[in-house]
Amino acid sequence: MTTTPSRRPARFAGLVLAVILAGLAVTGTPAQATTTHNTPGTSQADARKPVRVLAKADKIRVHKSEAVHIRGHLSTQLSATTTTTPTQSAELDALFVQQLQAGVWVNIAGGGCEPDGDFDFSVSFQLSATVQLRVYHPETDLYAAAFSDVFALVVI
Repeated sequence: MTTTPSRRPARFAGLVLAVILAGLAVTGTPAQATTTHNTPGTSQADARKPVRVLAKADKIRVHKSEAVHIRGHLSTQLSATTTTTPTQSAELDALFVQQLQAGVWVNIAGGGCEPDGDFDFSVSFQLSATVQLRVYHPETDLYAAAFSDVFALVVI
């Protein structure tokens, strides 16, 4: 069977399109391709202790370059009814004040908490704006990730 030169590009394009579509059908979505081999209750994430972060700014309005204190408390939750205060632990020392910038949470200050779970950060801003803030505790080997409620600060 012979074809004329004018029909070859069309057949080649059809073949390329068929290969691309076949490749998309085989790959599927990542959720379909991923399987887990952990049995319920044995994953490391399930063994992590829940953490609760409470935080707020001491003022809701500040001037440019004026320091505002972000104060709060970090506690571990052993059960739904029991909340304990952490002891001095390197696992609980990582806390970050984050600002929502263009839809992404960005760390603007960091530090740890006192042995009783209390923390106090001082931040200031150079531009007039309303900023969205939260305090974040990253996931560790022993503790789950957690963040406080989002709160607003008006910088004038």
